[in-house]
Amino acid sequence: MSRNRKPLMLGEKLCIIEEAEKRNGATKASIARDLNIPESSLKTILAKKDSILLNAAKFGLNRKAAKDGKHAAMEKALVECQLQPLDAGVIKCMKQKYRKFLVQRRLVGMERKQLDKKLSVLDAMHYIASAWDAVTPETIANSFRHCGFNRSGACSTSEAAVPVDDEPEFGSLELPGSFADYVGADDDVAVCSEVSLDDIIETVRPDTAGTSDEEETDDAAEASASR
Repeated sequence: MSRNRKPLMLGEKLCIIEEAEKRNGATKASIARDLNIPESSLKTILAKKDSILLNAAKFGLNRKAAKDGKHAAMEKALVECQLQPLDAGVIKCMKQKYRKFLVQRRLVGMERKQLDKKLSVLDAMHYIASAWDAVTPETIANSFRHCGFNRSGACSTSEAAVPVDDEPEFGSLELPGSFADYVGADDDVAVCSEVSLDDIIETVRPDTAGTSDEEETDDAAEASASR
């Protein structure tokens, strides 16, 4: 076998992995001999199976090297500096407001007995635009400040630690849940005090003490008038 071998494409490596899995009982030496590749290359490909599958899905089957570019590190840093303020709360806050609009839409439909589970693309675009407009400038500023983007000469203040969530009660619903979970987000909020059974009885029981006092007053008035 020649030592000057061309690098295998990701698609070819996937074919080698598939062939090796089909011949589960065969030895690696026999598989490598049939595929006309060194046994060491076969072992390396099988050991890096997960990364090969991931790179093939990301870059395509015709790529030989899974490199992002000539300046991959710099490109990643530039992307991160733009995404960090968003990850710090802007997008999260926008999603919370978007979900709030969806819940309000469903509640209005329940009141009108129109349980339409479909959401058109146009309605979704309107909700997204409204959710973005509802994000306050303070939230955006706090997100950038939280990531260290301060004006030159400005000292860091305690505002950097201020949460950027405008709707903290909806922040607890970040995990996937049913519609009932969203609707019942405020079920634990105390809006009135509990009334005991004795209090209820007192509200419906006639005021006998007051009635007897009035009767005694009337009797005393009649007695004085008869004199």
